[in-house]
Amino acid sequence: MAEIPDDPVTVDDDAAGRLWAIADELSVAGLAVRLRRTRGVLGLTATMRQPGHCETDVSVDEDGYTELRYWADPAAAPAEAAYAITNALAAITPSLARSAPGLSRPRETSAADTGLRQRMERLAPGHPSSPYNSDGSRKPPVPDPFSGELPIPGDPGFRPEGSDPRVG
Repeated sequence: MAEIPDDPVTVDDDAAGRLWAIADELSVAGLAVRLRRTRGVLGLTATMRQPGHCETDVSVDEDGYTELRYWADPAAAPAEAAYAITNALAAITPSLARSAPGLSRPRETSAADTGLRQRMERLAPGHPSSPYNSDGSRKPPVPDPFSGELPIPGDPGFRPEGSDPRVG
């Protein structure tokens, strides 16, 4: 990990210690970490590199502003992309996790599921597995099989029956 260059701007020791600790944890997790000072603000940038994939970047500054940038699969269905984003938000925003407990349960999707959906789109209208009626209109969406699930004790969104959802 690189040293922060000397700068005449005074840095809050608590904030600096917090960033150093975050940098150490991210480094242990395998991310390449660089501490920096930009316009007097101390921050860090961490990069996760995976062979065959685009990099994932995280930036954190001493004020707590945190930014996560990653490359999403452009072939993913819109629902899958939205699901990945809302799950990331639920992980970092406790109020979102409490208000939408279903987000904590990952849906079982795979590249095979995406391929199957693409093949179904190519079926002739009216075919039993086609998403289109014989008149070419789109069939209503299949009900979400996860919509009736209840959170499991230990899941981030779990609240015992009868608990007040406004208390968190």
